[in-house]
Amino acid sequence: MFSFFPTIVHAATSAGATAALNILKVINKFIINPIIALLFAVALLSFFWGMANYVRKAENETERKKAQDTIMYSVIGLVIMVSVYGIMHFVMNTLGVTGINPEQGIVDVTI
Repeated sequence: MFSFFPTIVHAATSAGATAALNILKVINKFIINPIIALLFAVALLSFFWGMANYVRKAENETERKKAQDTIMYSVIGLVIMVSVYGIMHFVMNTLGVTGINPEQGIVDVTI
């Protein structure tokens, strides 16, 4: 019934799996983490841009409404990003996953 497990375990420790993990580490460190930081920075800049427009164009009702929408959508984006980050850490700590450090872009899960 479970005779395929040794094959899966053997395949997971092969050189191909190690190469795939190394590729995933590089993709995580140099592509995914900078994109996440960029999106967070864009949402934060959008929030400040909306605040500045709200103050500058306070007398114009339509421009003030646009600024309110900008502020609202950027806050929603920031809340979603922070929530996902918190949920990810909660799940990793609950399951006892070690070897992953998203702050530094380290994925060092041993097989």
